[in-house]
Amino acid sequence: MWQLPGRTAMGQWQFLLVATITLLLAGAVTVLLRWPGWSGRRAVVLFVLAIGNLFWANMATNIADFSPARKTLVAPEVEALQQAVASTANVTGLPGRTYNEFRAYEDFGMRIGVEDVWGSSPLRLARYAAFFDNFPLDRMWRLLGVDHVLTWRKELFAPSTLLGEWPQSTDTTYLHALAWGQPAGVAGASRAAQ
Repeated sequence: MWQLPGRTAMGQWQFLLVATITLLLAGAVTVLLRWPGWSGRRAVVLFVLAIGNLFWANMATNIADFSPARKTLVAPEVEALQQAVASTANVTGLPGRTYNEFRAYEDFGMRIGVEDVWGSSPLRLARYAAFFDNFPLDRMWRLLGVDHVLTWRKELFAPSTLLGEWPQSTDTTYLHALAWGQPAGVAGASRAAQ
C-alpha cells in the first residue's frame, strides 16, 4: 500500500487512490462470489462491478488527446521516423533510440517497432522520469543512445541533419538525425554543413 520514496513517477497519494479503488473492487467481487446462495441481482451487481472496473482501469485511454481510432493511423512523420531508424545503425550495430518531443502519441514506438526513450507507458521510475526534467537534452540524448529526434524545433543544439518537416495546424514537426548516431561519413558531412 505504500511505495518506497522515489521509486515511481506516480505520487504517493495517487498510488494510494489506485490501490484503494483496486482493493475495494477486489473485495466487493470476493464478497459477492463467496456469499452463500446465488441470485439474479447478485449477477447484475457483479456485472456492473466488472464493467465499472474496465472503464475505470482504461479511463486514461478513453479521455486521451488521441482517440483509439486515431492511434491506429500512422502519421507521415512517424512513418519517416520508422524508415530512418530502419536504414541506420549506430556504433553498436543496432538501431538507435528515438526521442519524441510530444509530436506523436505516447506509445507510437510499439506500433512502428522503434525504441522511444520515453517508453510506451507513463509508468516509469521517478528517477528516470526526473531525468527528462532536470538534464540537458543534448547530453541526455547521447547518454540514452538517441539517434533520431521528432520535435517542434527546426534547429537542435546538437549536431544533426534535418530529415524532414511536416506542417501541422498550429506548428511544424521536424525529424532530425543526430550526428553521433550516423555512420562516420554522414556525421562528418552533417557537421560540415552546419
